[in-house]
Amino acid sequence: MRVKNLKNDKPGRRLGRSAIVVALALGPIGVAPIAFALTTATAARAQQLSADPDHHWPPQPPGGDQRSGDPSPSTVPSDPSRSPAPSAPSTSRTTGVTIIEPQPNATVSGKVEIVADVSGRSSGTDVQFFVNGSQIGTAHSAPYRQQWDTTQVRDGNATIAVRLAPGRGWWPALRGGSQEAVIVRNKPTGSVTPSPVPALPSAVTATGAPPAAIRHEPLVVTLDFDDGTADQFQTLGMLKSRGLVGTYYVNSGRIGLSSLYMTLPQVLALQAAGDEIGGHTVYHLHMAQQSPAEQARQICVDRDQLLADGLKITDMALPFGEYNQATLAAAKACGYNSVRKSEGVSSCNDCPDGDVLPPADPYQLKALSSLGNKTLGSSVINHVQHAEKAGGLVQLVFHRVCTQEPCRTNALQRSQFVQVLDWLSNQQAHGVLTVKTVHEAIGGALRPPVAAPAKTTTRLVVANASFEQGESAPGVPVCWEDIVSGDGNQPAWSFVHDAHSGSWAQHLELPVIGAGVALAVTQDEGTCAPPINVGDRYTVGIWYKSTAPIHLLAYRRLPAGGYRTFGFSQAFPASPGTWSYANFTTEATPPGANAAISPGVAIRNSGSFTFDDLTLSDAGPAPAGATGATSDVAPTPAGLQVPVVPNEAKAGTVESASWLSRWPFAAGLAAAVIALVVIDRRLAWLRRSTWRHPAQAARRHRARIRQQQPGAT
Repeated sequence: MRVKNLKNDKPGRRLGRSAIVVALALGPIGVAPIAFALTTATAARAQQLSADPDHHWPPQPPGGDQRSGDPSPSTVPSDPSRSPAPSAPSTSRTTGVTIIEPQPNATVSGKVEIVADVSGRSSGTDVQFFVNGSQIGTAHSAPYRQQWDTTQVRDGNATIAVRLAPGRGWWPALRGGSQEAVIVRNKPTGSVTPSPVPALPSAVTATGAPPAAIRHEPLVVTLDFDDGTADQFQTLGMLKSRGLVGTYYVNSGRIGLSSLYMTLPQVLALQAAGDEIGGHTVYHLHMAQQSPAEQARQICVDRDQLLADGLKITDMALPFGEYNQATLAAAKACGYNSVRKSEGVSSCNDCPDGDVLPPADPYQLKALSSLGNKTLGSSVINHVQHAEKAGGLVQLVFHRVCTQEPCRTNALQRSQFVQVLDWLSNQQAHGVLTVKTVHEAIGGALRPPVAAPAKTTTRLVVANASFEQGESAPGVPVCWEDIVSGDGNQPAWSFVHDAHSGSWAQHLELPVIGAGVALAVTQDEGTCAPPINVGDRYTVGIWYKSTAPIHLLAYRRLPAGGYRTFGFSQAFPASPGTWSYANFTTEATPPGANAAISPGVAIRNSGSFTFDDLTLSDAGPAPAGATGATSDVAPTPAGLQVPVVPNEAKAGTVESASWLSRWPFAAGLAAAVIALVVIDRRLAWLRRSTWRHPAQAARRHRARIRQQQPGAT
């Protein structure tokens, strides 16, 4: 498609000049149409997010109370990325840019030149060059060449890659690229030879000479998957087709609670296929911010529930990698044989690659984590390859495997994940390393369940309801947690002295909103979330100031652990600068033991918000025939004044009004349109009368001279 020549677009120039004049002349009024366009775009983005299965509203710990679902335990997902026989060529190339020199699997030393070729449109395209995931240079024009000093990397396998840089001018960003493996050899070979394994999945073959004898036990690698998300179940087929095993750390309170998480039959299927299931606490809380008793409940109840579900639980991973001495003591007391952190190793030359075997402290195992949407498979391979020289244990931590763009921050792209699996499978086939579960690597007996400490919250009282006590996280008060749904949110919580009562209130600045943000009582096992009675409804209220609407909500604890939403209010209108009170009543509490409530406030619009003095009361059983949560404002607690709220919006939606009913906006829009038409006509008249082409002006000048000469007719 041709790009229109804007320089010769006279109507476009007229419109552009007119728009500038209008903006300067009308000032704030002229901005109104722009604001309207931005509002429309924001609404469209919100609608798009609401349709995205990765974004949920209200923000969860997600709902549902079924610990069952498809596929059945005998169902193993197929792996379309895995062919029956590894017959692919020794390099992988994609359209756009390809590597010409050096050749795939070539042995290189000293300084070499990497040569790339761009297919299609080559002029004006930059090509970036990478070695083992690090950029070494950029070529700006053909021929595309880059010098590489191979002495700057270790002898052995190396991955070189090229890709098209974002285009310039009107051209869009180009993403084509290719990569291939080469063998670096700058020193004489000794008794340990580099592993003759390419770094690309398409280069993996069943042939090739096995490596020479090594001086230590083969490296042990574990593939750890945290949080039990539903997309992890696809890895079952991917691992089994390559002869690999994994360890899946799941939260017992999240199994089967929504489409985001695996069901219990899926978790059992992983164990039946030879994979390990580990503990990850009940609710994935920040453990170092909990009391020792609550930490013990989170760890023991989690393991006990998983054991009751028929799983063999011997190893644990820390949520967020956070812990203190009470966390490690609770893990030992609750029957775990090991605890894995989420950090401890990196890819730098002088950093440890992993743990020795047996580990010096099995309750502080190190890991290579932060594998997300920007992680290259080649960088993971390079780290493991470095660790092969010393042996020991390397734990790779994955959270999500991305199946479609755009990938979330903690989701590794499927193509990069497949690249790592293919490389590990080939290394294992040659005896260079072994992929095991954590239990196979650490060992230890399966211990019996351990009873958790008794719950400390026994009355319907919200701890720290006025936000006066400390921090459980930066800017978040004790016994409260912020819940963020989806990517794109940028909440900034803080304490302010602009309080409704007491000394402090909770403040939120939310310049950018994704799917939603909530602040709720910590969803725990008996420290902060108060117990509730089956069959009763509960009234939640809060004082607030805000520049945008707010919602109230409540979660309830389920018998098998986990919380789900059982009440979500209408939208309460913005109240800038003035304290307003809003409340709503939940639906009746369904039957089941272990019931508790986590009330809070939810936001789905950007703005500035201040909250104080949350209230919670038992509204008793629901009236005969009543179902669901009330959509109107509930009765006011004694001593509180509720402001009149006109034109209440439909339950669960933000209050809205037609933009045409707001006369300042309509007046500004009308003035802008009229001015645009008038100025456009004026500029056209000026051009016809004065703006002349030089040749045309010269002809008119000569004609006037001839008319003025004597005898001119």
